[in-house]
Amino acid sequence: MASMPGAELHMSCRVERPVEGCRLKPHGYLFETQQTDSGPIKSSVDKKEYHLVWRWYKGKRRPNCANPACFQANSYSPLDWRTNPARGFTLQCVPCLKAKAPRYTLTFCGAECFRAAWGEHQKRHHAAATSRERGSPGRSHQGGQHPGSKSPMMKALAMEAEETTDEESWELVSTNYAYIPTPDDVGCCLRVEVGAVRRLDGEHLFGPKIMRTDPVLSLPPPIPKRRLVAVSGVDPSGGTRLRVVTYNVLAEIYATKQAYPYCDYWALTWDYRRHNLMRELSEAQADVICLQEVQADHYDEHWSPMLGEMGYEGIYKQKTREAMGAAGKVDGCATFWRRARFRLCEHYAVEFNENAYREAGALNLSEREEHSFLSRLLKDNVAQISVLELLPPPHARQVSNPPMQLCVANTHLYSNKDFPDVKLWQTFTLTQELEHFVFGRNLPLVLCGDFNSGPESCVYELLSSGGVRDGSSELANVQSDVDVLPALHDVTHRLQLSSAFSTATGGEPRYTNFTKGFVGTLDYCWFSNADILCAAVAAIPPEEVLTLGGEAMPNTQFSSDHIMMLTDLVLYDGYNPGPPAQPNPSPPSAPALLYASPSPGLRLHPHSQAHSQAAPLYVTSNVNSNPNPNPNPNPNPNPNPNPNGANWGGLRVRAPG
Repeated sequence: MASMPGAELHMSCRVERPVEGCRLKPHGYLFETQQTDSGPIKSSVDKKEYHLVWRWYKGKRRPNCANPACFQANSYSPLDWRTNPARGFTLQCVPCLKAKAPRYTLTFCGAECFRAAWGEHQKRHHAAATSRERGSPGRSHQGGQHPGSKSPMMKALAMEAEETTDEESWELVSTNYAYIPTPDDVGCCLRVEVGAVRRLDGEHLFGPKIMRTDPVLSLPPPIPKRRLVAVSGVDPSGGTRLRVVTYNVLAEIYATKQAYPYCDYWALTWDYRRHNLMRELSEAQADVICLQEVQADHYDEHWSPMLGEMGYEGIYKQKTREAMGAAGKVDGCATFWRRARFRLCEHYAVEFNENAYREAGALNLSEREEHSFLSRLLKDNVAQISVLELLPPPHARQVSNPPMQLCVANTHLYSNKDFPDVKLWQTFTLTQELEHFVFGRNLPLVLCGDFNSGPESCVYELLSSGGVRDGSSELANVQSDVDVLPALHDVTHRLQLSSAFSTATGGEPRYTNFTKGFVGTLDYCWFSNADILCAAVAAIPPEEVLTLGGEAMPNTQFSSDHIMMLTDLVLYDGYNPGPPAQPNPSPPSAPALLYASPSPGLRLHPHSQAHSQAAPLYVTSNVNSNPNPNPNPNPNPNPNPNPNGANWGGLRVRAPG
């Protein structure tokens, strides 16, 4: 292995906080340093020239706190081990530390426990000193020590440490690169030894370098059960009941310490968070799952196989932009359905960038106007449109002919609060495409997603009422030199949508996103109220529940910054679906219609004929007295919009400034 003359070899290693069931993947590499007149020069060693050899050891389980009365002494729940626990900071007894006494005998979980246990702990010092002095006759107790020697108490503690230390009591548990802590490892520290070996001849190059972890934590307790708020007067026996979940799961590429400094680093790792997220989805027992911020590589490696084991099939559409670094580091939307209840008939990918390009071409803009138009609209967001066919139960006496079908749309709109016009444009564009799609075949519609818009926004107004009123202060404050929207009286749709949560409770929740920097409602499940009823929704957890594992979300218990939205819907049995709709060609004469093309290589997924009834409720039922299934806050300002598309009336370009 070539190296700089006089260079010294070093190794850098790091391992995360161990948690039960979460795979530990340590990071290690070799580098060289060489001293020069201008200072040390550091250079990495080519990884092709060596490989690392790993050994994992497990220690004995010891108490966390030297105070025997501490409730946390034998607790290894992540909820008790977050960065800033209410009990304070870890403290250690200095005399015991200097004597190198066992760590578990000198470490206190906080100042409160240190003060509470100090009386008894101090007796241990005196007892140890007395025991040592009795064994050393002729030695003065009052200061006849040799200068620089340890006091009798320190010597006694040191002797005790030699007799009771567990530093060498390590059990080899693995020689693989990665290690997954087991339930038996909870409460035990792990010791990791790593050495470097030359690939060419197996010569030992460096090590072993030794790292010791904190005690292995257990999996966090399940999220508390959420109350189910039922809508009175809705009889599920009159139709087909299905459960829909929409959830922004927070992609790994966004779950950083910079974005969420209040959350422990180990609680932000994907291996930790995916266990919590998957457990939450498993308990929801949904029939249809709409996910946002699903990372492309995680869809293939985790979401698809893990939900597949739970009985789901799915499709994925990543955002239009390039990956953030390595391949697969880009997020998108994923839609899953229970294979025992549904069969995928069709699905279409919607790219808002593509529609922006088509509209810019259709409007005959100047080069400067086109640049401003596209710069405003090209945000890489996407949507999915799927058609699911309901499977008949086994041994059914009567089968629907034609079979019942449902259109499910899933989207994630642009997030920047300074671009409400872009969010409204994306929403309007999507509703126009959905209108074309569902009306052409009489399909009931469920529209889910993270709309990054509150109940007071123009996006919410358009979805709930079918139009947008003039004089919006939200749009009046937009700082842009180009208008990307048509006249507001043309921004309409005929989908007759209702918000599930508002239908069940009489209003939207105070929040679906709960961070230290923002608390508000962004996530919704909309349904076409002409052929679907809302039967129930899961209540939003109160703040005291959301903060059990930390100051805000994400934290050690809630692994996303969004709350999962769960809705029980009832699909009428008596509708008659039309023929399959053709992809919208979006001709230049109708630039308001969103272009959507069939996904390349579309195939029907294999499905089981097994059938399951509506999933059992995973939360306690609570009947709501609100009889109105469609409490839209605003009337439709234009109940009969032009069915052939909006009249744009030309692009309005503002002068800069």
